[in-house]
Amino acid sequence: IPIIIDLKLIALTDDDALDEENAIQFGNQLIDNNMISHVVDKQHRFQNGNLFYRFVSGYDANLTDSLSPSDIDNSNDLSLQLIVKAHKLEQALKAKNLIKDRKHKLKSYKQCFVGKEAVPMIIELQLISISQSATENELNAIKFGNELIQSNIIQHVTADHFFQNAPLFYSFVDGYDTKLALLQLESDDPEDAKVDEQETEMDRNAMKELIAKAQKLEQVLQSRKMIKDRTFKMQLRSYKQCFVGSDVIPIIIELELVKVSEEQSHNEIHAILFANRLIQHNIIQHVTKEHQTLENEYFYKFLPGYDVMVDRSGPQQDLKLVRSAQVLEKKLEEKGLLKDRMYHLKKYKRCFVGKEAVEVIIELKLIPVASDEAENELQAIRFGNALIQHGIIHHVKKEHVFENDHIFYEFFAGYDEVLKNAKMSQNTDESAMMADSESNAMSMAESKPMKTNPYAANAAVFVDSK
Repeated sequence: IPIIIDLKLIALTDDDALDEENAIQFGNQLIDNNMISHVVDKQHRFQNGNLFYRFVSGYDANLTDSLSPSDIDNSNDLSLQLIVKAHKLEQALKAKNLIKDRKHKLKSYKQCFVGKEAVPMIIELQLISISQSATENELNAIKFGNELIQSNIIQHVTADHFFQNAPLFYSFVDGYDTKLALLQLESDDPEDAKVDEQETEMDRNAMKELIAKAQKLEQVLQSRKMIKDRTFKMQLRSYKQCFVGSDVIPIIIELELVKVSEEQSHNEIHAILFANRLIQHNIIQHVTKEHQTLENEYFYKFLPGYDVMVDRSGPQQDLKLVRSAQVLEKKLEEKGLLKDRMYHLKKYKRCFVGKEAVEVIIELKLIPVASDEAENELQAIRFGNALIQHGIIHHVKKEHVFENDHIFYEFFAGYDEVLKNAKMSQNTDESAMMADSESNAMSMAESKPMKTNPYAANAAVFVDSK
């Protein structure tokens, strides 16, 4: 307390008692901001007594007062590097099976790691500056851990502790590597643009470019036989035509699907961000849909029909698709497949099942039908996704693209208004053409010289009335 007063860390007055009270308030501010804490009971407030307090390790991780202007300008790069380092730490911990479900006092905590085990890993991976002093390395590793906490990359499982070299449980925040959107990066590369989770539409040209890049990536993965049937050993379950998350990162960089620089760590995070955009725009997905971001060891697949958005060829194509949708809707209704359904005690009105719709699409020949059943199924799925992309049908909770599965979809109300508008427009155009034709005929008749004959007057009356 006298040092706080001596350093003038508070506004001083002529009243010693008031200064002491303000110094105590300052001490409690440090506690409230997790900068200092009581050595035993973290619930203790700051007091002018014989109580022990200590500074929380890493409390100054976000200190920027001493940074030069150029350092501040490069703060986004520092954040990028921190995410890359966190990703490396996460993968290393997983490789050594240090991220797993754990128990403490009969309570389970899913997919967490121990701070004491992470500290040597941070040092081993050289995620910090390494010195000859083991104590200094440990301290820097703890500060690094607290940087991850303050950047919302990792967290204590009950949010009760900062990062410590102790048997405490921590977990990675789900989707921490997609938080680049929050950094508001300034870049001329469209792949670095912010991805808003509430985004529902994307500029058509940018979407075409994204899909074209996805097609290029898929072709290379296919040519190198990285897309194939795989078995997840821990579950003894097979997944068809999928790839491993870690396989795509170097290929994305190799194909320059993102802006490539000399800094490999930047390239990696840009590639991860690009892959996550593919997930967010329903181009690729985790095989069991459990993960919304790209993870190294998990399996992912390209969604059938993801490229339908580049196949549109103007208004006439839209009208043709709407007419096909009307045929499909009518057939589903005739077969009793368009009806109210229940799922998890919730009722969904007038919906149909994707798996049943695929059969009807093939039956109605709304797609080019081949002798290969698998090809027909793929084309039907593409057709269903075209209906989704054109705003004709949607998943009842808007969580899925069109799939050959027991998933509910419904038609958008009024999706066929475009046909009515087109018909009205056509009628208007025909009326206008008739009016123009009649006007031209009258003009020609008026300009044509009439012969003198007994019927001249009647002829003029006829022309005028016409």
